[in-house]
Amino acid sequence: MKNLANTNPSRRIVLVHWKNPPGRVEVFSNLKIFCQSCPQFNYHTLDNHLSKGSYENDAARIERKPIFARPRPDLPKRFFWESDYDQIDWQASYRTIIQRILERGREKEW
Repeated sequence: MKNLANTNPSRRIVLVHWKNPPGRVEVFSNLKIFCQSCPQFNYHTLDNHLSKGSYENDAARIERKPIFARPRPDLPKRFFWESDYDQIDWQASYRTIIQRILERGREKEW
């Protein structure tokens, strides 16, 4: 199992609300990737504007949004004795977790 945190309050995505066509929205994992795919936007200018809120021009409205982690399952810690329970990446390790619960758990945990 990976021992990665499943929450990171500093993780954010970039939402781009394009004005043409209206209603089109794109999601980028970070601002650098957005600026690489749309070179008409300057990274430093956007970073400065987004640190204060959102940015808008004739082409788009751009904003950053935090990523919220999914809630972790309510499973007993005894099933994960070799890992730091609070650091388990539940999404990345789902196969191992399911296998462990089916092998060692009872109907209640299934």
